[in-house]
Amino acid sequence: MNRLIFSEDQIKDIAGNLEAGMVCHINTKTMNIIYLLDEIDMMDADMECWQDDVDEVEENYEDYFTIEKLNSTEAYKIMEEFAESITDNTLYDKLTNALNRRKPFQNFKWIIDNSGKYRQQWFDFKTKYYISWVKDRIDANNQSLELDEQV
Repeated sequence: MNRLIFSEDQIKDIAGNLEAGMVCHINTKTMNIIYLLDEIDMMDADMECWQDDVDEVEENYEDYFTIEKLNSTEAYKIMEEFAESITDNTLYDKLTNALNRRKPFQNFKWIIDNSGKYRQQWFDFKTKYYISWVKDRIDANNQSLELDEQV
């Protein structure tokens, strides 16, 4: 496996696709990136348009480094961290209450969608988190390679 090196624009693109629910498969030899739906979403999708990419990743699995989309625990953590960053006490209380009730994702989204200027702040916060997530995954891969080379 090769060390992964990407530009800021490429990292933003990977983060954006993860945020949209895709899984990122990076060919470590060619640096080609394939975005696919996760396995659960694939069950409901028309596989014809995805099949060539699925076959490529499956047939050459050892050449690919995969960055999964955030799981629900990580997604919840982003909402929690955003709520904690809010200085408006009323909105902070609403978001905190939403996160502690049934259907926290739905409740949080409704409050954010109706929060005026904070809506864009949420999107910016979430995007920065995803970019950091991608960089962390790439760094972990590269550190693992460095350790392997030392052995």
